[in-house]
Amino acid sequence: MELFTRQAAVALFFGLFATSTQAKEFSYLETFDDDATFSAGATLPDGWLGDASAVPVQRYEGSYLGSGNHSGSYVLGTMASTGMERDSWVYTRKLTLKAGVAYTVSYWLHMPGGVAPAAYNNNVALYVGTDQTREAATTLVGETGKTVLSEWTQQTYTFTPEADGEYAFAINITSQLYNSGYVALDDFEVTGDEPGGSTVDPGDPDKVVCSVISLKLIFIIASV
Repeated sequence: MELFTRQAAVALFFGLFATSTQAKEFSYLETFDDDATFSAGATLPDGWLGDASAVPVQRYEGSYLGSGNHSGSYVLGTMASTGMERDSWVYTRKLTLKAGVAYTVSYWLHMPGGVAPAAYNNNVALYVGTDQTREAATTLVGETGKTVLSEWTQQTYTFTPEADGEYAFAINITSQLYNSGYVALDDFEVTGDEPGGSTVDPGDPDKVVCSVISLKLIFIIASV
């Protein structure tokens, strides 16, 4: 019985070790509140890229934009459109993702719409590609459709890469009519369980968080 108990404990030890090393959580979160993720004077987080549209997407205080905020004090957003055919893009930093892993991409949106007939006129789409350009952002991950979000509402999508590599998510805000109102976004997050994955902090993209085997288990094996 003593031998069996020792063998069972050893098997359990290595079984738990194998389990702990097979799946690690990938997590990237940008709240737009941490000044450490912004260069001096920058309106986008480090590594993010905006286009030169007439209505740029950039960091605002929620109170200034009029949206308030989902968390903290700052949001990513656009002012109310003053012209026809708003077509604003912003690209996240490139993230190293693994093939076959289902990543959850989520963020919170607030877009109350503008003055009629431009009330239900805004659409926010999420694309992904291998570079920070419109041409590279060829995969549509999800979109709101033309709607009004009078309260902060979470948008959640799934993206599964076909190949290992670097990917940038692209947020595209469109409206056809002028005076379509502001659009605000907060707490952009990407998560996934991946083999050999890493937990990515905005200030430390190479940080790897490893699972640790309980010392209690080692004590059990040693004392049997």
